[in-house]
Amino acid sequence: MSGKEMVPWGTAIVGDVLSALQVPGSGFFGKLGDKYLERKQSEAAEILIEEVSKALLSRSTSPKVTPIR
Repeated sequence: MSGKEMVPWGTAIVGDVLSALQVPGSGFFGKLGDKYLERKQSEAAEILIEEVSKALLSRSTSPKVTPIR
């Protein structure tokens, strides 16, 4: 199980335990987990955009090869 899959489970378990113990703020951990996943997805999207941009730029600046006839 990857870290991305573990975060929702971990926050859900902590929230359930706190709720069972009747400790206020159990929903707080769920929100923390959601924010963490949002941040990770945003970072991944930025990295993907950077890599695609690099690939497109290197492709457009590479010398053109003309076929020999």
